[in-house]
Amino acid sequence: MQKRAAVLAAFAIAVPAGRLALQSTDANGGADAVQRWSRLFLVPGMGHCGRGSLTTDSFDLLTALVNWVERDVPPDAIAAARRGEPRLTRPLCAYPKYAHYSGKGDQNDASSFVCRAP
Repeated sequence: MQKRAAVLAAFAIAVPAGRLALQSTDANGGADAVQRWSRLFLVPGMGHCGRGSLTTDSFDLLTALVNWVERDVPPDAIAAARRGEPRLTRPLCAYPKYAHYSGKGDQNDASSFVCRAP
């Protein structure tokens, strides 16, 4: 339970350090084992301390954490929105996946995106 809380707070750590931690899985039982207690969500365009020019800077990590810890439902994606104009929503995908435009629909709407591995 404590590991989950620490990892969902991964927005507070440097991106390279977070990626390195998740890529160094051999010591923790392999990638599948690590995914049981660790998720990293990157916010494209967001700076270290907050907003970027066109970033999705509004998201609910607490609900995702509560669902994981109390209901054993790990988050694969977290809904995110831009607070300003133009209106923009995207899924924040569990690393290494990323939000990929499906090829149809509004490019400013999260429903037009899927989480996809590189």
